[in-house]
Amino acid sequence: MKTITKKEYKKIDLGLLKFLKDVCAKYKLKYYLAYGTLIGAIRHQGMIPWDDDLDVMMPREDFLKFEEIVGKGINPNYEVISTNTHPEFTAPLPKLVDNRTLLVQKYDFKERTELGIYLDIFVLDGAGNTYDEAVTTYKKAYKLYTNWRISDFKLFPPHRNKLYGILRYMKYIKYELRGVSYYLDIVNNFDSKLSFYDCEYVATLSSGESNFKSNVWKKSDFGEGINVNFEGDLYLAPVNYDKLLKLEYGNYMQLPPKEKQISNHNFDVFLK
Repeated sequence: MKTITKKEYKKIDLGLLKFLKDVCAKYKLKYYLAYGTLIGAIRHQGMIPWDDDLDVMMPREDFLKFEEIVGKGINPNYEVISTNTHPEFTAPLPKLVDNRTLLVQKYDFKERTELGIYLDIFVLDGAGNTYDEAVTTYKKAYKLYTNWRISDFKLFPPHRNKLYGILRYMKYIKYELRGVSYYLDIVNNFDSKLSFYDCEYVATLSSGESNFKSNVWKKSDFGEGINVNFEGDLYLAPVNYDKLLKLEYGNYMQLPPKEKQISNHNFDVFLK
């Protein structure tokens, strides 16, 4: 297999985003640029120079339709990897993957599904009709997400010594015995209880972020979306993207210090 250059990686990554955009436009599905990808669009009019992934948000109903459409093989190079499409996949964060590539992650959790270069799809669910109700929903969801996360740990990660692994095993053995699927089912069932379209407040309940203040939003902040420039093409962002980005990142237009202008991802990637 051939190692992929940074230039090739970016081209493949952008191909995933363009494919998602085109499918959503054709079938009238909602999506929004999110997190670092949204910052990149607003601050750089493209990818953050030192970043290497793409994120979007989709209401659950729209994501499920997107998943079904892609699953019909409209483009054999792309597939959705989720708990619906791949039973062995045990994470609540779906991905759109270019299956001509192989991506091997080096993280502290178990990888059960072969991945390629991917785009993360953060699913938007309803959280409630009042802010207090939404905060309660988010806190419960985060607790359930934490349980799932623990159940998916590598109990003996290779970068740690054996004593660490033994202590970790003793602490988390009950999660290991119940199994990751048990906790994942609880997460998915809870997160999908309320519809994005039926609630005044919404959230990505399995984002893995503990701070509810920056992760519970008004549905009206998303709206029908607004076009923003990203690598020479137009993509949809939440109508109140400035408000959402300030909640999450503060002064997001200010560049971080040079020493923090690095990717936080750790993986190897190849062409098949």
